[in-house]
Amino acid sequence: MEIPQPSCTFLTISETGLGKRTDFDEYTKHSRGGQGIFTHSVTARTGKVVAARTVKPDMELILISESGIVMRTTVESISKIGRAAQGVHVMNIGPGDRVASLATIDMSKPAPSANGNGPTANGASANGRRPQRRSGRRR
Repeated sequence: MEIPQPSCTFLTISETGLGKRTDFDEYTKHSRGGQGIFTHSVTARTGKVVAARTVKPDMELILISESGIVMRTTVESISKIGRAAQGVHVMNIGPGDRVASLATIDMSKPAPSANGNGPTANGASANGRRPQRRSGRRR
């Protein structure tokens, strides 16, 4: 499930490396008991949907295949097409290989500080080590 946001599109990637971006306006609202709506035509050419994300134009993507091939690309390099379309080739997959995962990187957010003044985003100091915990008693 993804939540529509202003100036965002819906990105889908299939296991054969096909992807597409679609405006959220193409997805009609359904009430309780609705049958849903198709977003990807599953055929032998497209394969099953591996990932679906809400993306902004300034994001970057990292695609990983089952054989360990990693590819980085921008969201803007993927065509914005209709809901019924199959998509465009985002990653070339060899025979017997499939797209395994997708990660998104938001390039609009600043990177964590590593200048030595305090901890970084993961709690480590600038040298990469976490501060030692102090127990409540003296030694």
